[in-house]
This record gives sequence, structure tokens and C-alpha cells, in this order.
Amino acid sequence: MANLRPRFLQPMLASALLISATPALALQTIDARDGVSVEASIALKEATRIKVDGANITEVFGNIYSSNCGGVAAVNRDAGPSLAAINPAGEIVLECDRDKGEIYVKPVSAGAKPINLFISTAKSTYTLILKRVDMPADTIVLKDRVLQQAATHLERSGGPSPSHVRALKQMLTAMASDRVSADVRVEEVNRPVQLWGESRFTMLRLYESQSLIGEKYLLTNISKEPMVLAEQGRLDEAERLALEARETAGPQDRVSASSTKLGLGVVRAAQGRDEEAETLMREAVEGFALYDLRALEHWALRYLAEFLRARGRDEEAAVFEERRAGLAPSSTAPIV
Repeated sequence: MANLRPRFLQPMLASALLISATPALALQTIDARDGVSVEASIALKEATRIKVDGANITEVFGNIYSSNCGGVAAVNRDAGPSLAAINPAGEIVLECDRDKGEIYVKPVSAGAKPINLFISTAKSTYTLILKRVDMPADTIVLKDRVLQQAATHLERSGGPSPSHVRALKQMLTAMASDRVSADVRVEEVNRPVQLWGESRFTMLRLYESQSLIGEKYLLTNISKEPMVLAEQGRLDEAERLALEARETAGPQDRVSASSTKLGLGVVRAAQGRDEEAETLMREAVEGFALYDLRALEHWALRYLAEFLRARGRDEEAAVFEERRAGLAPSSTAPIV
């Protein structure tokens, strides 16, 4: 009996080492929360399934190469929607299972740079940073424990399901991208509004859903002098809000980390604290670029270029304006 034990343990130990050396990638269960970036791995050569536990995926935003999900495959934020079936600059192929509310993604090519996707359900939007890995087909399950706990509490208390935040996001998306869902009515207004003598202020469109009304305006400087939008009497309030926003941004929330830097940078510029303002704006731009958040990088570059031009640094501003013009359009795919 004494001699049987080591012979029995040796193959068991070898098997255990072999098993532990093989990554278990059959299922990735990830704790996710609205507005917080999370990382996951997707197969390089196979499709990866993505689902949200307890909810259907309704929209996917990202640099999408092609999609079978219906609607427009790629949207240029400046030029409007493109009718092309393929976005040549896209990074990922997207397919949708509308009945189950799930998606399947596959990268167009190999690369070390992560791929960013924004996945929306009826109540939340999740930011995914996807790493391309040479591995078999896999499944990613997003679990929103905060939302599940809130739903359980509401169910026990007999309260209604919260939908105001989701409705607000849908309205803002429609107004920002001019991609309007079926439940939002749009009226072309184009009505001038009296504001200041050195400006032209025009109400362009009215957006109306079941619970919200949105108005889109265009402000044009028609004078020869720079337009100062920040009122000195409200700068203290703006500074307080910008600092509070930075404090509430979590360390893993890469979108908020950069967007709050940009907001504080704009306030510092209005306060005349130019050195700090420029540092914050540059850090915001590079933060968005690091994680390939092109639409947000495009947005931040505008503020940085305008900041530099207002201070007579036209050559530096031109560099960032050229960089902004060269950004490939982000794309969006609705699941209909």
C-alpha cells in the first residue's frame, strides 16, 4: 500500500498541472455598471458572444466594420449617416440575435490596441474594452449587480421600474447624432431667438418623446471679437461642480476620468489659469486617444484647438485641428 500512493499521486499531479496551465475561457462573467469601463477578451479568429444577464441588448456603439443588425452601419458625427454597408476603418464585425437580445462580435484583424464598444440595454449603457486574444470562441456575460439589487428592491416595494435615465440617454443620443428612434418625434423649426447683439442664436429642431422634450440650438459668433460664454458671476459654481465631478469619477471609469478633466480645463481657461487649463485639456485628449474613444477625442480636440487659437497660438491649434479632421468616424448599430 505504501508504494501505491506515490504512483497514484504522480499522474494526478501531472494532470492538475496540465489543467491549471490551460486557461479556462469557456465563460467570462464580468461585473458591469452603467458608465464604468470593464475589460474582457474576445477571440481573434472566432465569434465571441456577448449578453447582459437579465436584459436584452438594444444598441451597440463602436467602430463597427459591418453589421446585420439593421439600420445604418456607420455614422459620421459631422457629416451625418453613411449608407455604406461597410465602414472601411471599422475594427469589428457585429451580428445580432434579436430574439434573444444578444450579439456576436469578431475583430477584423489582429492588433494590440483594445477595441471599445458601448452596449446599451433598456436601462443602462456599458463600456467594454475588448482585448483580441488567440483563443477559441467564448461567451461574455455582463452582470449589473447594482441594477439587479435595485430591481429586487423595487419589486419588493411594489414600485415602478426606473426608465427615466434610459429615456434621457435615448433623447440625448438622438439630438447628438441625428439618429432618431421611432418613439421620438422631430420637428424642423429653424427659428431665430434673440440673444446678444454679437451673436446669432437659432433653434434648429424640436425633439419630443413620450416623457421628454429636447430643443437643439445653433450659436454663431457674428462679431470680430472672441465670444465669452462664461459669466464671471457663475465661475465659482462651475468650478465647484467640475471638482465634484472629478472626485466622483471612479479609477476604472476611463470615460469620466478624461471628460471631467476636460470640463475642469474649460473652467480654468475661463478663470485665466491658462497653464493648468492647457494641461487638463491635453490630458483629456490623450486619455480618450489611449482607449480609442474617437468620438470623445474628436470632441475634446475642438476645445483644445479653440483654446490655443484664442491665445494666438495658431500653428499649434492647426496641428490639433488637422488631427481632429483625420479621425475616422465612430459607428453605431441599433438592434431593431
